[in-house]
Amino acid sequence: MKTPQKIGIIGNGNVGWHFQNRLKALDYQVVTFSSKDKHLPQIVQNADIDLLIICIQDAYYQHIIDILPATDKIIAHTSGSLDMNILQKTTPNLGVIYPFQTLTKGYFIDFEAVPLFIEASNSATETILQTIANKMSPLTRILSSQQRLFLHLSGCFASNFVNALYAAAAQILKEQNIDFELIKPLIKETCYKIETLAPLQAQTGPAKRKDKLILQKHLSLLKDTHLKNVYQIMSQLIDYQQNKEY
Repeated sequence: MKTPQKIGIIGNGNVGWHFQNRLKALDYQVVTFSSKDKHLPQIVQNADIDLLIICIQDAYYQHIIDILPATDKIIAHTSGSLDMNILQKTTPNLGVIYPFQTLTKGYFIDFEAVPLFIEASNSATETILQTIANKMSPLTRILSSQQRLFLHLSGCFASNFVNALYAAAAQILKEQNIDFELIKPLIKETCYKIETLAPLQAQTGPAKRKDKLILQKHLSLLKDTHLKNVYQIMSQLIDYQQNKEY
């Protein structure tokens, strides 16, 4: 099985956009397909490609898989939460190339700093996907579907939920006419600290100190019920973590 030079990508969202740009920069011939094209099965079947990478939202995978023609070409998906075997009806040569990074269409990043996690149904497919992934990023590892699912879960806590908290902080500041720029040094330093300290060691604040007076004062300032609930839950989590060994 030769290393593919002609790669098809289904999807032009956040992940698809970044994959297209990175692969083109590496001189691969890239053909893109819209997941909403009603002629997608015929187009894919007639396309001159060696590898098909699916870059769509998880909710749409089953529909795409149901309409794709059977083939012996390599088909890989990019989802963090879907099992590799979801592709088994389409090809015997199936795999995964999962980028573990927050990706936004139109926002360029250093793709060599993006960890890529691969999985494959056989050794030949694994070798090819690893070759391509290694060119895309030196931070390439093999990970099972089960491990990848837990990695994806951890990413929700470490990135998605944290960013939602940034948005909550921005809302609080905006209501008091305080510039969000003033909190950025704190955000940056918190991120920098985990380069040298374990997260539990880096934790500070009234919840860790069990300062009930400040905790109650903060809660009294919050008029938004959702933010009040989040503050209470996060404070309880910090207290729980300080009394539990990870």
